[in-house]
Amino acid sequence: MGIRDRSNAIKETGKFEESALCCYMNRTKHHSQTAPHPVFIKESKHQYQEEVRAVWSPIQAGELNSQFLELPELTKYCELYYTDSGESTEDGIAKVSEKQFCNDVVKIDSSAYFKCIFKDAEILFCADDTVFLDTCEFHNCHWSYGGAAERTFNFMKSIYHGVGGDGKKIIESTFENIKSKQ
Repeated sequence: MGIRDRSNAIKETGKFEESALCCYMNRTKHHSQTAPHPVFIKESKHQYQEEVRAVWSPIQAGELNSQFLELPELTKYCELYYTDSGESTEDGIAKVSEKQFCNDVVKIDSSAYFKCIFKDAEILFCADDTVFLDTCEFHNCHWSYGGAAERTFNFMKSIYHGVGGDGKKIIESTFENIKSKQ
């Protein structure tokens, strides 16, 4: 059963209006600003979720109840990251404490991890936002990069392999600098 079928199932109580990817931004906006509709706005710290929402408007006035639609056919388009606890650091970054991730894809952007254990996980870093790791353990994990992090990684490879001996020195000194910083 697809989204149209689900929509037809509730057609007596609501009319399908729109579905869209959420916009991750500050909820405060000036009256002269146009879209997005407030129902599609989420705080920036939740950007890793890449949530899609659908909206139905009620046909008749009265009490509104939430309805959850189960769409198992959409799972092939989804990846599991994690559900945050709702806690944040002083900087407003989602705080994840003492959680264990096994066989998961974990996009670590926009989060601070404290005493977490990652086993057989894919760790995805995109450099979308701040990441903080404190006393975490990584066992048999694969690291991958997307977005700005992937572009930076490829740029560094280009310097290392494409600028001759000086390129190797630049990249090696960068890593020495990383190792010496506390």
